[in-house]
Amino acid sequence: MTTQENPFEHQSPRTKGSPARQATLSPAPRKQRSNAGSTLFTLRDQFALAWIGEQYAIRLDHLQRLLARYGGRGAAHEGWISESATRDVLTRWKRAGWACASIVEAVSPPWVWPTRTGLRRGRLSYAYRDMGKVDSGYEWENLYAINEVLLHLEEVEREVRCWVSERQLLQESIASRESLCCTGPMGSCTTRMAPSLPLRSSSPRRAATN
Repeated sequence: MTTQENPFEHQSPRTKGSPARQATLSPAPRKQRSNAGSTLFTLRDQFALAWIGEQYAIRLDHLQRLLARYGGRGAAHEGWISESATRDVLTRWKRAGWACASIVEAVSPPWVWPTRTGLRRGRLSYAYRDMGKVDSGYEWENLYAINEVLLHLEEVEREVRCWVSERQLLQESIASRESLCCTGPMGSCTTRMAPSLPLRSSSPRRAATN
């Protein structure tokens, strides 16, 4: 008597089918990104780094509010981001060399500011300032208050056209400082005063957020 071969003898235990069928049901491997290994730079990164660069630095709780305007991948709520997600963004920035962070007070969240690369990423031409060397508690308190006002105005009014950051004012005042023109005899000089600065939005990014 001949024994009939069991067609299910060589079936895969997971798919109950042939090994060939099991291979067709397995997910295809994901293609590797051409920029794999590098940190992806997003529009939200550019916006936030530019905002922070205009203001010198930002505390983590304020950064949380700022990033909430642009929900990241997998964001569960619109207009909100968790503190842990904010710290993840900061970690990514630090790993990419776009930002630095320092704890000013033991009981307060860390402060964040762009590096030279971060300023360029935010399309800003300001000279880099190492905020980690700031030891004045008054300066940090003043900066926190200014950031709070600006965040509130942008959240309420949505468009702030009359805000000029201190950093921009300083840069423009240096660029347009009174110049001395030596036109008289024996090198005597006459003074030409710089024109007054018009009040305008501190950066094109302000309008881009609306």
